[in-house]
Amino acid sequence: MPAGTLVARLIAVFLVLAGVLTGTELALRVASSEPARTRELWTERRALPISDLGALAPDWVRVARTLRPAVVHIGSWGLDGGKPAYLGLGSGFVINPDGYIVTNHHVIAGADRLQVRLFDGRELVAAVVGADDKMDVALLKIEARDLPVMPLGDSFRLQVGEPVLAIGCPYGLDQSATAGIVSALDRRIELKPDDRLIQTDANINPGNSGGPLINRRGQAIGINTVAFTTSEGSTGIGFAIPSRTAEPILSRLGAEARARGVPKR
Repeated sequence: MPAGTLVARLIAVFLVLAGVLTGTELALRVASSEPARTRELWTERRALPISDLGALAPDWVRVARTLRPAVVHIGSWGLDGGKPAYLGLGSGFVINPDGYIVTNHHVIAGADRLQVRLFDGRELVAAVVGADDKMDVALLKIEARDLPVMPLGDSFRLQVGEPVLAIGCPYGLDQSATAGIVSALDRRIELKPDDRLIQTDANINPGNSGGPLINRRGQAIGINTVAFTTSEGSTGIGFAIPSRTAEPILSRLGAEARARGVPKR
């Protein structure tokens, strides 16, 4: 082989290796530049081990039995003339076994006292870790450990027609389940014109606000927030905040609370 050809090939190999190493170095720099994540707030991301995902009907019995214990009743009180006055009720669900609970901002708005009733009947006072009124999301904290947790799902994977389950406390009836389908995605409504919501025909009644909308894999893919109605009941048009929208907000609220000290009640 002529010396010139050998040198040219060696130079080409060197350039290829240099490119690979440079690319690897760049990837390492990008990875190291990302902030180190502390323990995730929403700890559970695994789907239930359900093998019949292609079946016509979801195994809602198993999903409900497993996840109802992670759903809570939330009662709110305000001070009226120095005396506690009942404001209303809502739902929430546990996303961390150390007592972090998700709900809607409008469930806790104006409250001076929040009381959470767990699946096992315990009633605990909750502190507000943080809230985002624009997105209608709030993060609460109760003094409890080893609580059942609602797994996180990916709302980006949802399709219209997919079956979903809503669990909440309509009219104060704890851990009630209703089933339906995803009616529409990226829905904008007058009450929340800046948000892109999941529309569902699973019954969402007063008291369901703040509860989870769950996929057939047993993961929360939304936070039930509002329903269209001409009366006090459901008309089969409910809306949920997508999990992909809520998760970064909850992570921010949790990080801000840890930085200043998580409030206690």
